[in-house]
Amino acid sequence: MRFSAYGLEMDYETRGDGPPILFLHGLAGDRAILASACEPAFADAPGWRRIYVDLPGHGRSPAGSPGAGADALLALLAAFAREHAPGAAVVGHAYGGYLTLGLLGQLGDVAGALLVCPVVEPDLPLRRLPPQRVVATEPDLAFADDTERDMFYGAAVVQTGAALLAYRRLVHPAFVAADRTFVASMRARYAFSVPWAAGVAAFDRPLEVVCGRDDFWAGYEDAVRLLRLAARAELTVVGECGPLLPIERPARFLEVMRRFVATIS
Repeated sequence: MRFSAYGLEMDYETRGDGPPILFLHGLAGDRAILASACEPAFADAPGWRRIYVDLPGHGRSPAGSPGAGADALLALLAAFAREHAPGAAVVGHAYGGYLTLGLLGQLGDVAGALLVCPVVEPDLPLRRLPPQRVVATEPDLAFADDTERDMFYGAAVVQTGAALLAYRRLVHPAFVAADRTFVASMRARYAFSVPWAAGVAAFDRPLEVVCGRDDFWAGYEDAVRLLRLAARAELTVVGECGPLLPIERPARFLEVMRRFVATIS
């Protein structure tokens, strides 16, 4: 299905029936990453309408305006939520987490939010980041090509065969398929023009945050700010994983996802 607003178009799919949960992937990702990680949580918790979107320029969505940035993307998502998912809970991964922070200020009826390895500080030089390191490795991994090898080693801190298979199935195809011009446009206009803090401070519903201790891209220290702002915020820091937490520590992530669903039930 497709939704259009503000010169942008977004493809999405819906699974199940009931109160809505909106899932937002990160930059250069697609909806398959969160769908694969989150769907097992609903095997024993039916009764939710899960809405997985491909952001413009990602997955099955066309790129749209090459001058789009964070504000345009936020306006698109807010319009979509009002029309197709009023009162939804929101799950956002990486840059999708940053977009979720913006939505908390745009929408007055968000049922709860789960931020997964969220970008909290949009200005990369200002982020408090741990050093990049490898926490688990296996020898003689078989890569499809040099690009897959370089991208995997550049993103994963758990460099095992199981992590590679998940990366090959979910992450790498999304990265390759993403529209490079649109992604570059987003990176050039990465931050909202209006700060998100006021919306988070006024948010009185559950706000779950889960970060990887070894996330060298978004980090975990900046997420502590959310605990100071939101009355019902909770932070979980998972050891020995990085920005690919849903595929590096899938069992641990599923625990957090199930807890979040129970909290908003």
